[in-house]
Amino acid sequence: MAQTIRILSVGKAHDPLFANAIAEYQKRLSPYVKISWELIAPKTEATRPTGVASESQRIIKSLKEAEYV
Repeated sequence: MAQTIRILSVGKAHDPLFANAIAEYQKRLSPYVKISWELIAPKTEATRPTGVASESQRIIKSLKEAEYV
């Protein structure tokens, strides 16, 4: 079974400028690994240090048992 790489990204969907490059990269890697993307909404109402800490905690909570950063 191929390894799966799950990418957690804070923010919005891919910028159209980079979408083709990301798709090409994923296509080249597809024989070797499966790649999945999950977007996490940013915390806009918090101050920057608090927002980053909050987003970090949400990323950590979304990790499954066998996953690591």
